[in-house]
Amino acid sequence: MKRLWLLLFPILLVSCHFTRPAPPLPAPAYDIWVSYLPETDQEAQFQLGVRPIPMDNGWTDLRMERDLLRMADCRIRVVMLQLTSAQLIDADFLNRVWKFCELAQRKQLFVVPYLVQDKENPVVLERGNLLRYLESLKFKEIPALLQIQDRNAVLVSEAFQLEDAEDGTSEGIALLRFGKELPSRPDSFLPETALLPAEYRWASAGIYRDDAWQLKRQRGNALAKQLLQLRTTPPRVLLLDSWNDYRRGSFMEQNSLDGTCMTKAVKNR
Repeated sequence: MKRLWLLLFPILLVSCHFTRPAPPLPAPAYDIWVSYLPETDQEAQFQLGVRPIPMDNGWTDLRMERDLLRMADCRIRVVMLQLTSAQLIDADFLNRVWKFCELAQRKQLFVVPYLVQDKENPVVLERGNLLRYLESLKFKEIPALLQIQDRNAVLVSEAFQLEDAEDGTSEGIALLRFGKELPSRPDSFLPETALLPAEYRWASAGIYRDDAWQLKRQRGNALAKQLLQLRTTPPRVLLLDSWNDYRRGSFMEQNSLDGTCMTKAVKNR
């Protein structure tokens, strides 16, 4: 019996060697910035027959903490907090923004305001006036705000068509415009297309437009394919569309349609 064991031991050793699972691939070395709405569109949720889990009952402290905890679990680094011009001049709402930033700081997340156009009440922004107003809000004192080149950053939607800075002008706030300093958010994605190197790149959980899915969600598979491509050509920053945009259909938070499939795709990237 002892002799038989000595004969079998090398075979078992080789077998164990070849059946040992391969170590997991390291996560790509890029930061994730996710687009986030403080107020979700309940009409869009009704239209799509979906709801967040748990239900969205307003931008409460509880919801803020839950969303930030889930984002941190997905290894998201920056929250692109969407704000309309009306929200930006609402003192009560700005207090909620400050609270959100305080909670984000505790989770070691950064926040960057992302100015978006209100389609119902579009406005025109002038660069100088915008900068002066942001500075009047003691913008530099808000905790957890993302800094770029030692300046607090603000993202501006291409819908505003904000003008360029004047030559030689030194601005205390870094305005990053989509369509200029940052790539515009695309309305379609082709996961099978070879990617060229880029500093910033968009990915989306889904796109719903003209009463149809332009990018089908596929229970997270469409997003997973986009993220898989980034292993060969990783950007410096991945712009993720989005945490909870139900109007656009790009929501990735836990929901009644596909559960946690989207957040798992991001965590397993």
